[in-house]
Amino acid sequence: AFKHNCVGDLELLLQDAVAGKQRYNKILIIVEGIYSMEGEICNLKDIVRVAKMYGAYVWLDEAHSIGAVGPSGRGVCEELGVDPKDIDIMMGTFTKSFGAAGGYVASDPATVARVRQYAAGCTDAVSMPAAVCVQILASLRVISGEDGTDIGARKLRQLRDNAQFFREGLVALGLEVLGDHPSPVMPVMLYQPYKIGDFSRLAFNRRLAVVVVGAPATPVMLPRVRFCVSAAHSREDLADALSAISDIADELSMKYKLQPPNRFFPGSLEVLEHQERKERVKRMAEAERKRPAALAAAASLAHGRNTARFAPLHSHGTPRGDDLGNLGTTSTDDPYGVTGITTTPQTYDVMLSSQDVLALANDPVMKEACAATIEKLGLGSCSPRGFYGTFPPHVDLEKTIAEFLDVQEAVLYSFGACTISSIIPALTHGSDVAVVDRGVGHGILQGLRLAKMDVRWYNHCDAHDCARVFANLEAEDGVMSARLARPGRRRWLITEGCFLGTGRVAPLPQLVALKEAHHARLILDESCSF
Repeated sequence: AFKHNCVGDLELLLQDAVAGKQRYNKILIIVEGIYSMEGEICNLKDIVRVAKMYGAYVWLDEAHSIGAVGPSGRGVCEELGVDPKDIDIMMGTFTKSFGAAGGYVASDPATVARVRQYAAGCTDAVSMPAAVCVQILASLRVISGEDGTDIGARKLRQLRDNAQFFREGLVALGLEVLGDHPSPVMPVMLYQPYKIGDFSRLAFNRRLAVVVVGAPATPVMLPRVRFCVSAAHSREDLADALSAISDIADELSMKYKLQPPNRFFPGSLEVLEHQERKERVKRMAEAERKRPAALAAAASLAHGRNTARFAPLHSHGTPRGDDLGNLGTTSTDDPYGVTGITTTPQTYDVMLSSQDVLALANDPVMKEACAATIEKLGLGSCSPRGFYGTFPPHVDLEKTIAEFLDVQEAVLYSFGACTISSIIPALTHGSDVAVVDRGVGHGILQGLRLAKMDVRWYNHCDAHDCARVFANLEAEDGVMSARLARPGRRRWLITEGCFLGTGRVAPLPQLVALKEAHHARLILDESCSF
């Protein structure tokens, strides 16, 4: 990783990548348009310039900038005057400016085809609901003015004006404000960790919803409160908020510009940033000094470099025939011709491909309930659950699911395809061991890769082979109880209930008995059976 927004440090890393001891075939620079914890806009022009110099690719995450900055809402490229063609992969979300759900990846046809074929979010996830697509399309038409009105242009101007007004107001209060205009995200430093909860409660008592952030999202001693302004805010709203924030800042002694931290404090972020600015000058000078030699070394190796856009699908050994190859950059057709994407709506007499097994997706009662909820709460939550993104239906559904399954608690996921893949690394540790059915799908496989623990496989739906694997683990641990093993390691038994790939049902009673006998924990993926 290179130092935040530091082009000099980035160039030094690129020089080492193309001319150092270990040379890389492909280099991908990943940046955000607006950094959500700093409110800073990416130094995109200089990053693109350096990327071109060393043949690196640029990935731009515009989660907080698309639809929010730029004269027509097209993000930081438009705001900073960068040609979108110089960005190799652009991505963003529809959960903020668009008030919807989901996200996008935009690039050349070959890249998008690769994503459609191999990314789990495309191959395994249920497609975006049509109602969400309509919301996004309508938002895009408003933002771009294609609806025939100037509503989008007025909203963008209002957002920009509100951001400037609120930022100037925070600065005038003597608060330490991070970020750049016109970012609608404005972090303010808290410093002392105990102020995280205090600020949130004091703001809530004043009917002010804010987001407070601490470790691990920020360094332990650099917590902050993050304000996000909207085009819907009136000047009166923002002025009232500034008044409440001023009272809270006085109560918590947060006006660090007026009253700097005492001499026992390790130093404000402003001091650290001042030191960083001096270091940036040194890094830039060093990068410029090393540039000619690095570029010459890269040029001398150009004939041996892998210039394909993507690494071979099979990264070990000789590339196979299913490698992407040269698909060109001008065609808008599906290069594979096998993605299953239809360009024209079609009707069918009998639908045998849908997973709507109870035929509830088009049930009139369900649609009426959804329409009533949208009328009351809107389509998108526009916030994570912990950031005021929890509505009564979320709480009701978690309680109902727990009661339906006869368990104590349940938690909701907004994206089904990543549920199991995120649960496994969240619950396990690298020192654990997992006993896994060979027939599990991509979600469990991805979770195991992220968890990085020892994995032992048993034959598909074969409880006897699973018992054999557990017996081998007992022998390795040297005792008959995992709870007494030294060194102890937790055991996990992971399987699907009904396997998507084969349609077979796991021998659950036998697996539960094995789990109890060998003191393991069972993770059951019921994506196809619940």
